[in-house]
Amino acid sequence: MGFNEDLANANQMAAGSALQLQEFGRMWRVYVGLQSDNGGPHRQQLINAVNTVLDNLGLGLHVGRGFQAYDPVVRAGKPSSYASLCRSLAGKADGGKQDALYLYQWARGERNVTDLSAEARDLGVIVMFAEVGRGYSGSLMELFNHWGAIAQAGTPQLAAQLWQLVPASWTPATTYKDDLSAAGLYVQ
Repeated sequence: MGFNEDLANANQMAAGSALQLQEFGRMWRVYVGLQSDNGGPHRQQLINAVNTVLDNLGLGLHVGRGFQAYDPVVRAGKPSSYASLCRSLAGKADGGKQDALYLYQWARGERNVTDLSAEARDLGVIVMFAEVGRGYSGSLMELFNHWGAIAQAGTPQLAAQLWQLVPASWTPATTYKDDLSAAGLYVQ
């Protein structure tokens, strides 16, 4: 199939589903990220398609390209990082257990993206679209399992601790500083 057929297929999926956003991310990887012209006209066509879905759902999120033309970015009005999103989720009274459960269920196609809290929605869209678009689709199962463990944590404190592990342990969420620290090259 080509770009137009793939786009038509993605547009027929449940709007805002994890599966649809992963498909958009896969398309970004194939038709933008791996192309010498950074996607040419396909990039803007894909951005428009994803933003139409997000706008129709009223999520307050928009996608675009990053500093590098091949880099997919999700914007939510204010800059956020994995660390700040996970800190916010961990800071909830239940330690973020419900958010983890809803994210896990959404990833399995059992819940709608509009059921998610703002922080969970931001995290979910970033993971499913942007990280898949960057080539990290192979890392999704690890994160889904982590969400499941958080949802089943025995206490809110344990759930919060598990959320705090994500930014430094899930490969797509790690930063340059984290990578250097793991290699023993970064000292504060």
